[in-house]
Amino acid sequence: DDTPAQVTNIEQSIATKPAGLIIPALQPDAVGPAIDKAVAAGIPVVTIDTDAPASLRATYCGTDNYQAGRAMGAEIVKQLGGKGKIGLATVPGQFNLEERIRGIKAVIAGTGVEIVDTVNNQADDAKCADVVTAMLQGNPDIALVSTINATGAGIAAALKQTNKGGQVKAVVFDITDPILAAIEEGTISSTMVQRTYMMAYEAV
Repeated sequence: DDTPAQVTNIEQSIATKPAGLIIPALQPDAVGPAIDKAVAAGIPVVTIDTDAPASLRATYCGTDNYQAGRAMGAEIVKQLGGKGKIGLATVPGQFNLEERIRGIKAVIAGTGVEIVDTVNNQADDAKCADVVTAMLQGNPDIALVSTINATGAGIAAALKQTNKGGQVKAVVFDITDPILAAIEEGTISSTMVQRTYMMAYEAV
């Protein structure tokens, strides 16, 4: 969890009196007080990618992660034809990812799609490959795997390691060169794309 380091970085930045701070609030409850300290010191704060809505930040520039999760859920239901077991890879407790999962659950409720396992990929492709491989081995009836952050390359690696590429579907999040390559080769079924460049651009 990088949250303690993020709080320390914010508090250290306050001492340098910057013109402003742009922050992805990994854990809003933990980071919020540090944001409020910055604002109290006269430093405007904008959150990007993941918000701290209860803080005194000026505004948020980023994806509506609940709606992104709903879009992801709809794609999962579509890929499975409305029925099947799925496994998720995420970073538990990270606000933007929890919002995406909340959106997925809202959409699949009442369908034949069931989440049977959720693993911690630590926002790292290699770790994602390891934990998703173990998840697939432990749940051989999983029909689709999904990563809630930008570790789609790890999902693709796990599907290859378990010889389930093309058999188990994959719906992932964000766009990287390895994710695009995996889509082109058919290992990943689809991905949800954000305009991450514009988050920081608009924040400035």
